[in-house]
Amino acid sequence: EPPRPSVQKKAPSRIALRNVAGAAAVFGAVLATSCELPEPLGMAPVPADYQQRFEAWHADRVQALTHPTGWMRLAGLHWLQQGVQTFGSGPDADVRFPEGKLQPVAGSFRVRADSVWMTAGPSTELTLDGEPVRPGQEVLLFDPVTQDAPMVAGGSLEWLIIQREDLLGVRLYDHENPLADAFEGFERFPMDSAWHLKARLVPHSEPTQFAVTNVLGQTVMVDSPGILEFTTTTGESYSILPMTEGEKMFIVFGDKTNGNATYGSGRYLYVEFPPEGSDMTIIDFNLAYNPPCSYTAFSTCQLPPPSNRLPIPVRAGERAPGPEYR
Repeated sequence: EPPRPSVQKKAPSRIALRNVAGAAAVFGAVLATSCELPEPLGMAPVPADYQQRFEAWHADRVQALTHPTGWMRLAGLHWLQQGVQTFGSGPDADVRFPEGKLQPVAGSFRVRADSVWMTAGPSTELTLDGEPVRPGQEVLLFDPVTQDAPMVAGGSLEWLIIQREDLLGVRLYDHENPLADAFEGFERFPMDSAWHLKARLVPHSEPTQFAVTNVLGQTVMVDSPGILEFTTTTGESYSILPMTEGEKMFIVFGDKTNGNATYGSGRYLYVEFPPEGSDMTIIDFNLAYNPPCSYTAFSTCQLPPPSNRLPIPVRAGERAPGPEYR
């Protein structure tokens, strides 16, 4: 057998050593990232000034509800038909305003397609966004292109036009409302830090909308930023679907207290978006509040979608309004 050729072993070059070291570092970083565990969910730490923050939130809510055009001042919601309809406080008006607030027939509305116009009667004193409306003058109350809806005022009443899909209506407020004047807030559950929870926003992989239905039976599609996941203090995990509303997430949800301790058609809740670079935020059910439909017949509230009907009782936030509001 012929002798085998000798093989001389070469020492690795510095470049090769650097490449191996670099690859090891990259592999280590990837391994560390892949092994990094997500932040655990559960109860979120409560700030030292949480009670003061909550009281400030509650005061702002009461002020908003009792504002001259707040939800508690609503006095009517009148859906309009195409053509001309008179309005006033008398029995002969097509659109009946509260008795004694305006002339029996104070003027008329004219609906043409998606536009609404108003003409003041000969002895009716009205303003449009603070400017006097001359008797017999026809003014535009709703522009479907700009969605501009100026406010009309007459006596203690104010009104504007709202649109809900194919419906156009007069939303009416009355400054003279003893129930609103005496309002100091709805009864609520005792504050419970167990419902001040960490939540993880899992973004959708692509732009996503989901269907929301209102009390009129109308369904619209709304934008959703992702799915919010949270875990209760008993260790149960749940998810809920928020919609995007301005700079915050808005949630319409139901739970097992609905129809008993809380309003039967659910409650509302705002949640802050996670700070940049994070997927974590806080969902605080102590801030859950009643939708307007729970205390006035003149609103068009959204109802919880099936994904947001929690199978547990959430004993936090506002309780159902008393019978005086129904």
